[in-house]
Amino acid sequence: MEVKFNDVSYVANGEKIINGVNFELQEGKINALIGANGSGKTILGKMLNGMLYPTSGNICVGKTIITNVPLDNVEELQFNVGYVYQLAENQFFCETVKDEIGFELNRFSYRKKEYDKHISDALKMVGLSDEYLNRDPFSLSSGEKQKVALASILSINPEIIILDEPTNGLDYQDKLNLVRLLKKIKRRYKKTIVIISCDVEFVHLLADYIFVIDNGKLAIKGDKYTVFSNGLVLKKCGLVAPKIVSFKTQAMQRKKIKLIDRDDINDLIKDILRSI
Repeated sequence: MEVKFNDVSYVANGEKIINGVNFELQEGKINALIGANGSGKTILGKMLNGMLYPTSGNICVGKTIITNVPLDNVEELQFNVGYVYQLAENQFFCETVKDEIGFELNRFSYRKKEYDKHISDALKMVGLSDEYLNRDPFSLSSGEKQKVALASILSINPEIIILDEPTNGLDYQDKLNLVRLLKKIKRRYKKTIVIISCDVEFVHLLADYIFVIDNGKLAIKGDKYTVFSNGLVLKKCGLVAPKIVSFKTQAMQRKKIKLIDRDDINDLIKDILRSI
């Protein structure tokens, strides 16, 4: 499903938060909107889901055109574009995991005889078993809450999935688990995934394509290696390059060697040892 932002601006309380943004998401890929706090990246995600509307310009989501006029078919848009909140528990309404996922199915009028299968399938997609069905979602660990929130969105099978700051409250192992999960969902189910984050280490492990947002404008876009190698632009936008990128740059400068881009630090260290 095509997604294009066309000269999109957003004004709130007299302040222009988004200023004439133009870009197109990469279909079937993991796209990351990154930027410092207050840069406007979350506003872009909420406009894509129909929670907010642009003050000017438009957003094309398939055949749906989002303008400054509220949509009559906003539920159809949100059926195709799922949104996982920054704090997973803010998405929860129910006392059990089963009812929580069922809430989303109810919203879009799925036939009740299909509920159990959809719920069970959604849990399996995020690596949870049916043993979680009767558990209180508020009592789960941060990583488990994130998985249940994602499962509730996956249960309706949207074409686009947005995750807002998905690493909040997660430890390092939970982050690695989430990376593996999202890559599997992209690969197996051909989903377009949008990550809204200021966690550059997480984004580097995960994203295919990156859009850097700075003060409501698009500062730079490209594949993750192109974007993260541009330290000057990142610094201007209040970001720093991932540690592996900084390490590679220093090694190249100090040892006068050429190195290829790597996602795993151990692979990079092997390359350095071979070169020197």
